[in-house]
Amino acid sequence: MRRLDATCWLIPVAVTMVLLGLMATGADTAGTQPASTSADSNDLRWDLAEDFEFRWTAAELSAKVIGGAASNSVERTLTISGELRILDTEGLVTIESDRPRIIKISDGHGNAVPCQFEPRSAARWYDDRGGQWRSGPQGPWGWCPFNLTLRLSDDPNEPAPSSPAALEAYVYVLLADDVISLDIPFDPNGGWHELEAAPGLQICVDPTTPPCPGPLRYVPVLPLPGSSKGFGSFPYRPTTPVPLYRYTTWVKSKSDAPVMALRDTTWYHYREIYPLGDYAILKTELYDSVRQTSVNVPTQEVGSEVSDVRGTHCWAQMEQGRYDTYDTIRHIIVVHPVEVKIPFVLRNIPIPKP
Repeated sequence: MRRLDATCWLIPVAVTMVLLGLMATGADTAGTQPASTSADSNDLRWDLAEDFEFRWTAAELSAKVIGGAASNSVERTLTISGELRILDTEGLVTIESDRPRIIKISDGHGNAVPCQFEPRSAARWYDDRGGQWRSGPQGPWGWCPFNLTLRLSDDPNEPAPSSPAALEAYVYVLLADDVISLDIPFDPNGGWHELEAAPGLQICVDPTTPPCPGPLRYVPVLPLPGSSKGFGSFPYRPTTPVPLYRYTTWVKSKSDAPVMALRDTTWYHYREIYPLGDYAILKTELYDSVRQTSVNVPTQEVGSEVSDVRGTHCWAQMEQGRYDTYDTIRHIIVVHPVEVKIPFVLRNIPIPKP
């Protein structure tokens, strides 16, 4: 993948018809760019589309009859399932793989199909596997599924297209110069930390964060009759209630520019107003500095803050495991992120007959 420059809805159904298929010829990328689209062509990076592969896997046409005082009406929904995979991971950080945005759908004669697109939130929800995409030429998880849903016209004089259709859409992709890990001690009394790997950032564990749990201690117990005595049995119990690893941290820029979250949990999508700066936060992890092992905390939030003097907040919690001795909070930081739209066209999609 080439380096970028800096400027850079199901309705309850009464009738459902489904067509399945895996067609390598059902997708086009850079080489077959449409002559025009309803999206701003300057936003679509057709020059990078060849680094991805898209295909449709199923097409489903559903209908719901709604009774009315004068007459009945029919709502028709077309759902197209597909998959994408990454062919070139150079510079790739993460991708919003499960929610492409539709540009338009055409019938087999190139005519636009009257329809309404599924509404999408302005917020992006990037995959939190982050830099792990770099571990293989197609990403370690191969094909990634997605769904595209359209509501067709209710006008009986405008039937669903019967000929193979083409659908134009795009996905958000995040590219960056690097992905780094910034580690700070799990210490609510540690104050602000400035790390050499990111000289423009400061990170602090909130003083209200509970202390880091110590190692669990166990006492032997007599197992109940019939208990397993094989591999995996553990006839012990902890001497104290099992605690939580629970923390809040703050990340801010020395320049006072907002440090944005890539999986924002706030209701308002700040990036529509505040662009990505030199750094962005993908997620946090717990790290054991002795064993040099880390774990992704399954319950966590990273929320962009643009007016809080403390910066962007990161919150997470996880029950302490049997052998856990994590003592460090790791922040996965994206350096010089650039958000781009990767367009694609799914072709030869046969529309089921109702």
